[in-house]
Amino acid sequence: MDLREKIQNDLKNSLKAGEKIRTGVLRQLIASIHNLEIDKKAKKQDLTEADILGVIRKEAKKRTEAIELFSQGKRNDLVQQEKKELEIIQDYLPQMLPDEEIEKVIERTIKKEMAAGPKDFGRLMGILIKEFQGQADAAKVSDLLKSKLAADDKS
Repeated sequence: MDLREKIQNDLKNSLKAGEKIRTGVLRQLIASIHNLEIDKKAKKQDLTEADILGVIRKEAKKRTEAIELFSQGKRNDLVQQEKKELEIIQDYLPQMLPDEEIEKVIERTIKKEMAAGPKDFGRLMGILIKEFQGQADAAKVSDLLKSKLAADDKS
């Protein structure tokens, strides 16, 4: 069963169970996926699992940003609502790698590519993003890579 079918099945189950928040979030995900599918058809392209994961990541990012903004505005009721929605969305994202694993991959890539310092950041980042494929936050990878390259440059 692909990701889209899983979301649709979960929507049916949440409707039957009367879970209003989950139903709303899943409907929104399906609508966003459908909109992307329409855009892809206009360009004569097929919708892939990677595209669907991209939509889900975008929705998760929206919730994360909303949580931050509502926290700044001291709207705890809305923060709680967004956190619940984010938890539901995260069920459909692949498991993120722990920092230790990310650091190991970064070190291995630096050695393999014979990186000489911060000037190689862009090239390494391109390689790492492809390697992690959604299993690590790009901002976290970027921060860890910068600190690793800066430390290697000083020694």
